[in-house]
Amino acid sequence: FNPIPLSGGKNTRAGVETGEMDLAALPAGGIVNRPKNFKVVLMFTHKNPLPDRSDNAPTVNAKFGTNLPDLVAGARAFGIKKEAIEKNPDRFKILTETLLKVFDDPDYKEAIVKTKAPWEFIGYGNADECAAYAKAMTDIGKDYKDLLTGKG
Repeated sequence: FNPIPLSGGKNTRAGVETGEMDLAALPAGGIVNRPKNFKVVLMFTHKNPLPDRSDNAPTVNAKFGTNLPDLVAGARAFGIKKEAIEKNPDRFKILTETLLKVFDDPDYKEAIVKTKAPWEFIGYGNADECAAYAKAMTDIGKDYKDLLTGKG
């Protein structure tokens, strides 16, 4: 196969829609909302979070016997220096508590659903989980470096 880097989801979706390529790895949230144009064939998670909206697509790990980490589309994190946390633990506690409260706020959920993003993809990860995710992404990059160069 020939990897074609298209600089993001919008361009990659367009490449599949126009037939420039037959398939792509894309965030599932945008694909499940376009069932007339796309079919989800695999999920890059340990468990399919949207079975009813993806024709119960299998996971990459189940299909190929791998143990890839969940590839969380749109994963975001706040970066705070450890030194700042150590010097201001009270402020860090306020930040963490405030962040956790947002997930119980019905207005937040309504705003997410309004964007058509699947609520099932929204969740909190603590600092250790974020560090493990970042390490897993780095490890995948190292493992598949030869395929990620864009050289044919």
